[in-house]
Parts: sequence; structure tokens; C-alpha cells
Amino acid sequence: MRLAHRERVGAVGLGPIGLGGVAIARALGSPEGAIDPVPARRALALKLGADGALDPTAEGVGAAIAEWSRGEGVDLAVETASTWPAIRTAIEAV
Repeated sequence: MRLAHRERVGAVGLGPIGLGGVAIARALGSPEGAIDPVPARRALALKLGADGALDPTAEGVGAAIAEWSRGEGVDLAVETASTWPAIRTAIEAV
């Protein structure tokens, strides 16, 4: 995958693959937003360099994504949870 400098990436689903995506995006210099309902996974994403970590089940997650991305959404969403709610969240984040 090739990212343009500073493209915003959103990882939806923070299992091993999603967390790997967080680390790769950070290594490529892209701002990274992490989205998962499990608090421990969000905390680990922040330790791996995510700029923000959101709970998709919380009220106002769409507004939180817009705030984090300065109203533009993410440039690339990586969805690894394979559930309809996660897919919807990824689509809404873009």
C-alpha cells in the first residue's frame, strides 16, 4: 500500500490485523484513528501510535471522527472486524 504524505487512515477493528495497520500507518507518517468497542484494544492502539481511539458504540462517534479529521473524514479506512456495524463505521469515516 502506498500512502500520500499525511493521508488520514482509520482502522476499524483492532484485532492483530487492525493493530498492525495502526503501526504501519504510523510508520508511514500518516495520522491514524483507531475504532473498536474494546477499551483495552483502543489503549493498545494509542500505545502503537494512533492519534485517536474511538468507541464505535458511543453516541456521537461520527462527530468525533469529523473532529479528529478536521471535518474531512479519513482518506483510507481499513476494516478488519468483518461485521456490518464495522463496515458501516468504516464507510461513514471516509
